[in-house]
Amino acid sequence: MCRSEAYNFNKLNSKKQPSYLGAAMTTSVLEREEESKHDSSSGTDPDIITGILPDTDTTNADDLILQANGHKPQLRRQFNWLSALGLGFSITNSWVGYLSNFGQNMKYGGPRLVIVGLLLAFIAQSIISIGLAEIGSAFPSSGGQYHFCFLLAPRRSRRFAAYVIGWMSVVAWWVTTNPCLRRIQEDLSYLPDHLASVYRRRSNDAFRSYRTDDGQIALHIAEEMQHPGRRVPQIIITTLMIGLATTLPLFIALLLFSSDTVEIMDSPLPSAELIHQATGSRTGTMFLIIWILIVYISCLPSQWVTSGRLAWAFARDNGTPFPRYFSAISPTFQFPVRTTTAAFVFVLLYGLLYLASTTAFNSIITSAVLFLNITYAVPQGILLLQRARSLLTSSSKTNTDMSILPPRYLSLGPLLGSLCNAFSILWIIVLGVFVCLPPEIPVNLASANYTPAVAVGIFGLILLFWGLGGRKMFEGPQVDWEGLELGLRVRVGKLACLSFPRFVSGGHV
Repeated sequence: MCRSEAYNFNKLNSKKQPSYLGAAMTTSVLEREEESKHDSSSGTDPDIITGILPDTDTTNADDLILQANGHKPQLRRQFNWLSALGLGFSITNSWVGYLSNFGQNMKYGGPRLVIVGLLLAFIAQSIISIGLAEIGSAFPSSGGQYHFCFLLAPRRSRRFAAYVIGWMSVVAWWVTTNPCLRRIQEDLSYLPDHLASVYRRRSNDAFRSYRTDDGQIALHIAEEMQHPGRRVPQIIITTLMIGLATTLPLFIALLLFSSDTVEIMDSPLPSAELIHQATGSRTGTMFLIIWILIVYISCLPSQWVTSGRLAWAFARDNGTPFPRYFSAISPTFQFPVRTTTAAFVFVLLYGLLYLASTTAFNSIITSAVLFLNITYAVPQGILLLQRARSLLTSSSKTNTDMSILPPRYLSLGPLLGSLCNAFSILWIIVLGVFVCLPPEIPVNLASANYTPAVAVGIFGLILLFWGLGGRKMFEGPQVDWEGLELGLRVRVGKLACLSFPRFVSGGHV
C-alpha cells in the first residue's frame, strides 16, 4: 500500500520531530513519486488519500495544512484575493510614501536619482520578495519569517533563530508604524506656511530617485485566506507591480512639469512644492495634499492589523511575555484584539519620544527598518545553505530542491531560487553598511549616526529575553512534517504549480 494512502490527517497534532526537512531529511519527494507510480500500476489511485482532501472543501483543506504546520485554525478565512491585495497595497502605497520622502533623495542625487532610484529599488525588492514568497508558498503561516526560520534551520539552532527573528519582526513592525503618524503631523504643521508663501519659478531639468516596498503583509494574514500557498506569492508580486505602475508615471509627470528643483530641495515640504510647480495652483495643491493626508490616515489600520497578527502568532508559540493572554482571539470580533491594542498603545507611547529627541527617534526607526530587512534575508540565507548542502551531498543529477521545500505553488527551482536567496544576503550586507554611515563629515555628537548603537542595544535586549525565559518557554510550532508534505502535495496537485520559467498544469510537482 502507498504510504500516502495509509497516512491519515488525524495524526496532524502529533509532536513528531522533523523526519525529512532540511539537514534531517532522508526521503525525497521524488522517491515518493516513484512509490505512487508503482501503486498506481496495481490499481491504486495515488491522489486518493484516506480521510482528507478530495471530499473536503477548500477551507477544510487549508485548515488541515495549517494543523500540519503546528497550529490550530483560529481565525476566519475572511480575505479573498482582492481584499488581501488591497490590504497589502494600503501598507505599501508606494506613490504616497515616496511623495513624503523623495525630497531627501533629490537633495543627495538630483532629479535623475528620483527615477533611477525607483527602478533600482523595485528590482532589488522584487528579487528579495520573490525569494521570500517561495518560502511563504511552501509554509503559509501568520508567523511569517520566524516560522520559516524554525522550519528551515537545523534542529540545534532552530529555536534560537526563530526566537530572534520573531522579536526582530515584532519590534520592526511596531516601530515602523509610528513614522506614518509623524509624517501626518509634519505635513499638517508645514502646510499652512508653505501654501501662504509666494511662488516664482524658473526652468530646470527633470529626474531623480525612488524607494519601493513590498506586500509582505500577505505572509501575516495567510491563515485568513483560502489557498494561502497560492495567494501569498500572488499578492506579494502583484503589490510590487502596482507599486511601480502607480509611482513611476506620477513622478515622471511631476518632474517634467517642475520648474525649479532647488526650491523643491529647500522646501520644508517638498511634495507640496513639487505639486504646486506641476499644477501652478495653490488651490489645487491644497486639495491634493489634503487628499494625500486622508490616504495616509486611512492606511494606518492596515499597519495595526499586521502588527497585531504578527505579535499574536509569536505569542501563540510562547515567544512573548504573557503568551496565554496575548494569544487569545476575541470571540466577538474574531481577531487578536489584545495584540492589536498593544501595538496601538505602543505606537502612541513611542511617538512621545519624538517630542524628547528626534535623533533618538530616527535612530530607532532606522534600526527597525534594518531589522525588517534582516528578517527577509535570514530565512533565505538558511534556505541557501540547505540548497548548497543538498547539491553537494546528492549523488543523483535529479532536482534535489524538492528535498528541502515541500510541494508548493511557487517553485523557483534550485538555480533561480539560489540566486534570489544569495542576492538577499548581499543586499542586507550593503544596506547594513550604508544605514550605519554618518550622514555628514566631520562627525560630531549632534550629527552622529546612532543607528549601530541602537541596533546593538535592541539585539542585546532580545538576547537578554532569550536568556531570562525565552529558551525555556519558546518551543516553536509542533510541525507534522509528513502530514505537511502530504497535504501540500495534494493541494498543489489540485491547483497547478507556478514554476519558473514555465507553467506546469495539474499533476504533482
